[in-house]
Amino acid sequence: MVTKTNYNQILIDKVKAETSKTKLWEINNPRVNAICINLLEMVERDKSFTREQYLYLEMIVLASIRVFGRKDVSSELLSELNGLEELSYKNIVTYSKPKKSK
Repeated sequence: MVTKTNYNQILIDKVKAETSKTKLWEINNPRVNAICINLLEMVERDKSFTREQYLYLEMIVLASIRVFGRKDVSSELLSELNGLEELSYKNIVTYSKPKKSK
Protein backbone atom coordinates (compact mmCIF):
# COMPACT_ATOMS: atom_id res chain seq x y z
CA MET A 1 0.00 0.00 0.00
CA VAL A 2 1.28 3.45 -0.90
CA THR A 3 1.02 5.89 1.99
CA LYS A 4 0.95 9.67 1.72
CA THR A 5 4.57 9.83 2.91
CA ASN A 6 5.69 7.24 0.35
CA TYR A 7 3.77 9.03 -2.40
CA ASN A 8 5.42 12.36 -1.56
CA GLN A 9 8.84 10.71 -1.67
CA ILE A 10 8.00 9.20 -5.07
CA LEU A 11 7.02 12.67 -6.31
CA ILE A 12 10.23 14.20 -4.95
CA ASP A 13 12.29 11.44 -6.56
CA LYS A 14 10.56 11.93 -9.95
CA VAL A 15 11.24 15.68 -9.98
CA LYS A 16 14.84 15.29 -8.83
CA ALA A 17 15.46 12.57 -11.41
CA GLU A 18 14.26 14.86 -14.22
CA THR A 19 16.16 17.96 -13.06
CA SER A 20 19.36 16.00 -12.53
CA LYS A 21 19.38 14.90 -16.19
CA THR A 22 20.60 18.33 -17.26
CA LYS A 23 23.80 20.17 -16.46
CA LEU A 24 22.05 23.53 -16.84
CA TRP A 25 22.09 25.24 -13.45
CA GLU A 26 18.92 27.15 -14.32
CA ILE A 27 17.00 23.85 -14.21
CA ASN A 28 19.14 21.55 -12.06
CA ASN A 29 19.07 23.48 -8.82
CA PRO A 30 17.34 23.24 -5.43
CA ARG A 31 14.91 26.11 -6.10
CA VAL A 32 13.51 24.57 -9.27
CA ASN A 33 13.14 21.25 -7.44
CA ALA A 34 11.33 22.96 -4.57
CA ILE A 35 9.04 24.99 -6.86
CA CYS A 36 8.02 21.95 -8.91
CA ILE A 37 7.55 19.69 -5.88
CA ASN A 38 5.56 22.33 -4.00
CA LEU A 39 3.33 23.03 -7.00
CA LEU A 40 2.58 19.35 -7.53
CA GLU A 41 2.00 18.70 -3.82
CA MET A 42 -0.41 21.63 -3.55
CA VAL A 43 -2.43 20.48 -6.55
CA GLU A 44 -2.37 16.88 -5.34
CA ARG A 45 -3.85 17.95 -1.97
CA ASP A 46 -6.50 20.21 -3.52
CA LYS A 47 -9.82 18.37 -3.55
CA SER A 48 -11.05 20.35 -6.57
CA PHE A 49 -8.54 18.57 -8.86
CA THR A 50 -9.31 15.07 -10.05
CA ARG A 51 -6.58 12.46 -10.05
CA GLU A 52 -6.56 12.56 -13.86
CA GLN A 53 -6.05 16.34 -13.85
CA TYR A 54 -3.24 16.01 -11.33
CA LEU A 55 -1.48 13.34 -13.41
CA TYR A 56 -1.78 15.53 -16.50
CA LEU A 57 -0.25 18.49 -14.65
CA GLU A 58 2.53 16.26 -13.34
CA MET A 59 3.27 15.16 -16.89
CA ILE A 60 3.36 18.80 -18.08
CA VAL A 61 5.77 19.81 -15.29
CA LEU A 62 8.11 16.87 -15.92
CA ALA A 63 7.99 17.38 -19.71
CA SER A 64 8.74 21.09 -19.22
CA ILE A 65 11.76 20.26 -17.08
CA ARG A 66 12.93 17.92 -19.81
CA VAL A 67 12.47 20.45 -22.63
CA PHE A 68 13.88 23.49 -20.82
CA GLY A 69 16.78 21.39 -19.54
CA ARG A 70 18.11 20.95 -23.06
CA LYS A 71 21.03 23.17 -24.00
CA ASP A 72 19.67 23.62 -27.51
CA VAL A 73 16.23 24.82 -26.37
CA SER A 74 14.58 27.13 -28.87
CA SER A 75 11.09 28.15 -29.85
CA GLU A 76 10.91 25.07 -32.10
CA LEU A 77 11.63 22.79 -29.16
CA LEU A 78 8.85 24.37 -27.16
CA SER A 79 6.43 22.90 -29.67
CA GLU A 80 7.28 19.52 -28.10
CA LEU A 81 5.03 20.51 -25.24
CA ASN A 82 2.03 20.79 -27.57
CA GLY A 83 1.72 17.05 -28.18
CA LEU A 84 1.21 16.02 -24.57
CA GLU A 85 -1.92 13.96 -25.31
CA GLU A 86 0.31 11.57 -27.23
CA LEU A 87 3.07 11.56 -24.62
CA SER A 88 3.22 8.63 -22.26
CA TYR A 89 5.80 9.53 -19.67
CA LYS A 90 7.76 6.28 -19.54
CA ASN A 91 4.41 4.48 -19.34
CA ILE A 92 3.91 5.90 -15.85
CA VAL A 93 1.18 8.33 -16.81
CA THR A 94 -1.26 8.00 -19.66
CA TYR A 95 -3.43 11.02 -20.25
CA SER A 96 -6.90 11.02 -21.70
CA LYS A 97 -8.56 14.34 -22.48
CA PRO A 98 -11.17 15.40 -19.94
CA LYS A 99 -14.74 15.53 -21.12
CA LYS A 100 -15.89 19.01 -22.03
CA SER A 101 -18.54 20.40 -19.74
CA LYS A 102 -21.60 21.89 -21.37
